[in-house]
This record gives sequence, C-alpha cells and structure tokens, in this order.
Amino acid sequence: MPDPTWLALDIGTHTVLAAVARADAGRLRLVDHRQWFARLGEGVRSSGVLRPEAIARGLNALVEARALADRHGARIAAVATRACREARNADEFLRPARAALGVEVEVVSGEREAELTFRGAASDLGLQGHAVWADVGGGSTELIVADGPRPERAVSTPLGAVALTEAWLHGDPYTAGELAAVRGEVRRQLAPLGLPRVPTVVGIGGTATTLVAVERGLSAYDGALVHGFRLARPALAARIEVLAGLTLERRSRVTGLAPERAPVIVAGALVLDELLATAGAGTLMVSDRGVRHGVLLDRLGLRD
Repeated sequence: MPDPTWLALDIGTHTVLAAVARADAGRLRLVDHRQWFARLGEGVRSSGVLRPEAIARGLNALVEARALADRHGARIAAVATRACREARNADEFLRPARAALGVEVEVVSGEREAELTFRGAASDLGLQGHAVWADVGGGSTELIVADGPRPERAVSTPLGAVALTEAWLHGDPYTAGELAAVRGEVRRQLAPLGLPRVPTVVGIGGTATTLVAVERGLSAYDGALVHGFRLARPALAARIEVLAGLTLERRSRVTGLAPERAPVIVAGALVLDELLATAGAGTLMVSDRGVRHGVLLDRLGLRD
C-alpha cells in the first residue's frame, strides 16, 4: 500500500496556508502548496469577534483547500491559531469549517503552535548552535529558543503584524511617530522575556519570507530561493526604511511583495528588526516552512 498523502492547513489571522506532502524514504516530500489571504482575524483584537465577512473569506479558502486535497487524494489535518483562540464567536467559523473540510479544525494553544512551528521550520534547514526562532503572524509572534534541533523554551506574544498595524500604523505613508510607537510596543513585550544573546534569529512565516522575496526581487515566489537565505541586519533596516516611506498603493507594487501583504509588512518587519536588536543578532536566517510542515511531520510519523 502506498504511503498516505496529507494536506495540512494552517488557519491564521491573516492567511490560510496549505501544504500537501507524503513520506519518501523517511523524509517529507512536498508535492503542492497554496496560500489564501483570508484575513480571518481582521479587527478581532479590538472587537473580540470574527466579522461575518472575514468568516466568509475563511470558509471560501477552506472550500478551495478541500478541492486541492481531493485532487491529490489527500487526507486533511487543520489547525487554527490566534484569531480563533481569541474570538468569542470562533464557533461561528469552526462549525461550518468542519462541514467544508470534513474534519475538525484543532484550535491550538500558543505553546502547541510554537512547537509545530519549530518542528516544521527546522526541517531541512540544518542550523546548528543557539538561535531564537520567530514566527511573526497576523495576530501573534511565537518565539522559540533552541540549541540546534533542540527547543529549550517557547513563548507566544501578542506581537502580530495585523494587530500592530491596526493599533499604531494609520498614516499613508507612516509617520516617524507611528513607527516609533510600534518599536516601543515591541520592545515592551520583548523586555521581560529574557531572550539570550545569539548570532542568528530565524524568521518563519510570511513576513520573513516576503522580505527575502523583496530583497531578491522575486516576481514569482520560489520557496527554494527563500529557504535558508540570510539577511544581514543593515539590509533589513534599509528595507524597512524604504517600505515604510512608501504609500500603500506604491508599496503594493513592490516586486516580491504580494499586494495583500502590503498593509502589514512594515509592522511585521519591525518585530523582526527589534528582535534582532534584543538578541544581539547580526543575521536573520529565513525558513520557508512552518506550522503546516510540523503538522505533516506529525501525521506522517517523520522526525524531520
């Protein structure tokens, strides 16, 4: 009997991410992937609820994900993160989500999200030594301190790119005061965590991968050109300065930057820049993998 094929879904605050894979000689073999900018968590930090239009966008993404799974003959495993953890009316999404997918959506804790993030992101990266791993999502940032492949501790923070943008970044382009306010909030959240001094921070998720795509001028995203790329902190700082100085309309036309991510990319990049400063790291290393790959490794019984 051939090895099963799985489709893993990461239902986040800003995006729904899908990866299809099977086991091949004890390793994870990816066969397809998709991304939807569903913006499920739009406004949830201020209102405490998922909006009807956001729920509709999320469900539309799941219908397409189910079709993708059917094309590959894949089983489905789905997890939801911060937006569904926080929203009082999450069941208004989760009930029809089950009907759309044919399986329950697991709402994971911040700690479980960090665990899946690290396991997926570390696969096929080969990083040795101490590092801080950071998954900057729409509603939260998961941080993992690890020594090579061994995680030592994990923490979930409310430093999401969507949440920070909604709270602080209203100008077009942004003002110096707005950018300083975001940096101040990030520093306030990071200060009590006691993060170690490390040479490298590993960036996971759409903020980090987009910054590499912009840096490399990728008109079509290619994960193979992103996974393992190292971005020096001066280059990151320069990129933030350029992006923050553009209007939203102009930022939406930057090569490598999906228009749907243009409204929140600066806030996410500021989180990474402040994290590099806090950890004393000179380099951001980027992983193209994340929660969905951790789910796949679990379902397929693979180590990496």
